[in-house]
Amino acid sequence: MTRTEQLLQRVRSHVAGETRESLHRAGFHDREIDRQIRFGHLREARDGRIRYVHRDPTDELETR
Repeated sequence: MTRTEQLLQRVRSHVAGETRESLHRAGFHDREIDRQIRFGHLREARDGRIRYVHRDPTDELETR
């Protein structure tokens, strides 16, 4: 599983989203988070929670 897949999977598994602080503790950097936000895979809400953007009804992440 790539680093990007790990980030998306972590955020995706938390329905309420993740905070930047919790992602930092998990070893992810702002650069990685912001990149996925720019690509439209993640979204940062007004409350500061980062959530996965589900764009396709089929599972985008493969189980390896």
